[in-house]
Amino acid sequence: MSLTSWKAFGTMPQHPQFAGEMMWTWEEQGRPAYWTNSQLLTDPAIESRQPELKSALFEGFGAVLRSGFPSKDETWMAFRHGNCIEHYNTGDEGSFMLYAKGAPLVLHIGSQYQPYYHGPWYFNTACFNHRPVSPESDAANIIRSYALDPANYCLGTAAVEEEKPDFGSYVMKNRGFFTGVQADYARGEQIQTAQMVEGKDVTQKSPSNTRLGVVTIPETHWNRRVALLKDADPLAPNYFVMRDDLLGKGNFPGEWNIWTLAQQVTFNGNQALVTSKYGVLMDVFLAEPLQPQWSTRQESYTFLAGPSQQYRAEKKGPWQETMTNLRAEQGPNKGFLAVLFPRKADQPAAICTTLADGKGVKVVTTRGTDWVFLSEIPLKWNGDGLSFSGTAGAIRQAGDRWTVDFFEPGEATVNGKTMKAEAPVEMTAL
Repeated sequence: MSLTSWKAFGTMPQHPQFAGEMMWTWEEQGRPAYWTNSQLLTDPAIESRQPELKSALFEGFGAVLRSGFPSKDETWMAFRHGNCIEHYNTGDEGSFMLYAKGAPLVLHIGSQYQPYYHGPWYFNTACFNHRPVSPESDAANIIRSYALDPANYCLGTAAVEEEKPDFGSYVMKNRGFFTGVQADYARGEQIQTAQMVEGKDVTQKSPSNTRLGVVTIPETHWNRRVALLKDADPLAPNYFVMRDDLLGKGNFPGEWNIWTLAQQVTFNGNQALVTSKYGVLMDVFLAEPLQPQWSTRQESYTFLAGPSQQYRAEKKGPWQETMTNLRAEQGPNKGFLAVLFPRKADQPAAICTTLADGKGVKVVTTRGTDWVFLSEIPLKWNGDGLSFSGTAGAIRQAGDRWTVDFFEPGEATVNGKTMKAEAPVEMTAL
């Protein structure tokens, strides 16, 4: 957006490096100038400087896991978990967006007020107690109906009223971050004690800034662990393994959601193939549950703000987009372990096998073989002449090279060599 060119204008000449990086972001976006009088705060003569973009944890926002920059085929995931909250964020804590192999694959749905929906099921999250119901729009009626029949209503993370600085159970806090040569990792935890309630019929649109009912629920913990298994070559396998655990006294059924720019989604047991609009494929493999209840749905909306204004001004009509939601359901107090494997259309899929009762996965690719483990409680696994103990880590084999990434404390044995870690670390096992 134009804001980055304004930042460049306002920080030159005192901070030329930062100003140059802001110009680079402005140029990467096509030099947008749709705000009135934007040219008065933009100096096209400021030299553009490409930033050094890599995996990093940003306080207040969350983590970006990245591999392959500055290639157009780079892979990155923006994992939102932090305490920087304002009214447009409602429901997005713990969510993510994913770009890989030259295409946006997983995005948030919507454009500002189009469509206007509440709830974590409209973000790329794990959530619970999401059930279809008859139309309800009045918050007081919804709360009364929920009290009588809670199984038929949606629960979404509650945002405490905006004038209060503590957003309570809405915030997902960072519980770990690690970046290495072979892999990156981030973990967030959210403790929910209050949730928004609304009728599930999405054909009923809420007016802008509608305040939903809030109910108290039994304390529920949501932990999301994300690992990026990466390669220096952006066209080689660069993929994600994601673990979600929803644990609490409420015994709510769970749900795993992603919103995709898909032309088609097909299923084969616990695997889904997402064919994007840009010629890139993404294999989704669920190691837990092994027999998922898959479902899809589509939502369309029209862009209102930003570049759409310029698009409309050129008399090209409304700028519209349709997204496809992929979701899977799970029983109470159980988890989801997913592999997200982006690839070009002419590249082979990975071969994935469930390990450790759904707490791990073996992934065979053209690069080699990876054994990845993500668990809420410590596990012990033995197989393929290897062993792993702990909650989060990966053993990676490529040719004669073996590495072990401990995302959290643990122990592993590779080729008869035992390695222990008291903190996140990457080790080489020859």
